[in-house]
Amino acid sequence: MDKKERNRTKIVIEKFIKMNLDALLITDIKNIRYLTNFTGSSGFLLLTEERSTLVTDFRYKTQAEEEVIGFELRIDNQKLPDVVAKLTEELDLKNLGFEAQALSFDLYRKISERLTGIELKPTTDLIEGLRILKEEKEIISIRTAIAMAEESFNSIQEFLRPGIIEKDIAIALEHELRKRGSGSIPFDIIVASGKRAALPHAASSQKPLEKGDLVILDWGAEADGYHSDISRTFLLRDKDDSEKEKVYNVVLNAQREAIENIRPGMTFSGLDAIARDFIRDAGYGEYFGHSLGHGIGLSVHETPRISWQEEGFIETGMVFTVEPGVYKPDLGGIRIEDIVLVTDGEAEVLTHLPKDLVII
Repeated sequence: MDKKERNRTKIVIEKFIKMNLDALLITDIKNIRYLTNFTGSSGFLLLTEERSTLVTDFRYKTQAEEEVIGFELRIDNQKLPDVVAKLTEELDLKNLGFEAQALSFDLYRKISERLTGIELKPTTDLIEGLRILKEEKEIISIRTAIAMAEESFNSIQEFLRPGIIEKDIAIALEHELRKRGSGSIPFDIIVASGKRAALPHAASSQKPLEKGDLVILDWGAEADGYHSDISRTFLLRDKDDSEKEKVYNVVLNAQREAIENIRPGMTFSGLDAIARDFIRDAGYGEYFGHSLGHGIGLSVHETPRISWQEEGFIETGMVFTVEPGVYKPDLGGIRIEDIVLVTDGEAEVLTHLPKDLVII
């Protein structure tokens, strides 16, 4: 079956039946949205071979009725362990799978105490394994989130000059994102300049931009639940910027080399190695400490992880970032981040902002 026509719920049910489970309890709200289209922030999904039940509370009754098709809808204001216990008794279940990454130990314990004669079994990646390959509708939403982010950035470039406070740039960018319809701000916008740019996830601060600063911006938008995540680095001109320009071009060429070599069938670690080896051979390997990229979709960071530690394989339909960086304490930091879609041929770069070094 073509990816565009996948019956997601049916595939998940087939997966857990092969694991000898009677049912699957889904508590990850992103996974619930992926399967049901429910956009509320509270509820759970219980799947069996014969019955698929979405449970939420009174606050989301009308919303769920409008959004959810093909699932039994149950409105129950009791606590989750009590509702799960009632449902499992009604369904006469013997064993119940749950999402190990989504259920806290405290909630697991409370559910266990309420169940009688039912074995709870952890599962991993049953739904994430589907989310890793994007369908056409999802790709359209990601493209929309990218367009919002890029248009918003283009409207605030005048703020990139000496004397402007990092937080003021972040606030201006957030304003533009919201004005253009971003459903949420996916993560705290990063504006990091000077030595602070050597902190990969620095929070925007009260520091003013200064001559000679490298300035990293990392931001994203959200459309229909799907996200974008982009980074660009700029240089405020000073007397001698030669090393900063040199390192920037090392990072840029490492990214280009990696993107040009993306093919279905290569390992995540193999792709990471292309950029990492390039930066190492240029003499800056010790300053690139994070993974090359990450999947993006309903979550800003989701599978796959493009890392030297991951041995999975790249597949057609994956969407992920490619974001090498160099973070040198006495120099600052440089990161260039784009989003790519893996096709049967070369990867398609979905982001369009220029990447050659801009010196202001």
